[in-house]
Amino acid sequence: MSDDLIGHDQATGVADRIADVALTAALQRLRLAGAIFLRAEYSDPWSYQSLPGAATAQILRPGSECVVLFHLVASGTCWVQVGDGDRHWASAHDVIVLPYADQHRMGGIGDSVSVPLASIMTAPPWTTMPIIRHGGAGARTDIVCGFLHSDSVLFDPRLSVFPPVFVVRPSDEAGAAWVQANIDYALAQADASPLGPDA
Repeated sequence: MSDDLIGHDQATGVADRIADVALTAALQRLRLAGAIFLRAEYSDPWSYQSLPGAATAQILRPGSECVVLFHLVASGTCWVQVGDGDRHWASAHDVIVLPYADQHRMGGIGDSVSVPLASIMTAPPWTTMPIIRHGGAGARTDIVCGFLHSDSVLFDPRLSVFPPVFVVRPSDEAGAAWVQANIDYALAQADASPLGPDA
């Protein structure tokens, strides 16, 4: 492993290069379906622990064993951690990807005890997009959450083609602007639709 990849997840300004290459190659061969399903306004200090992957899949796409979770960071800074693994840091315009929807923890800059996600989120079924507001009185981090589903074997968790979590970071201002435009569009469409997040 080259020296420039060691500790690559400890700073928000350094991309997960290995994961980027794997993701790009895989996505070129996949048919994906998905939706934006949640938005969150977290204020420091904050931290939560998600549901296990299978439970998340059943809520978001009943009958599925696994979905791909993604968190679009609209503003602020946060971290995500799967199990005892490293914390991966992300900031505005970054996309956090959990290919197998593994149970994970997310939090802000300040120290906080993780609360169960179910304790701060409206239980489904949802007729409008749920909004989580959680944390203290500090700096805010806005996140838009979505999922993808594919029947491809590349996303079979038993194969572990991808790491359990990684951060995709736009390489330039144009990429960041594209991510932000898509966040804005998805939220506008979901808010306007009587069908809620499935739109």
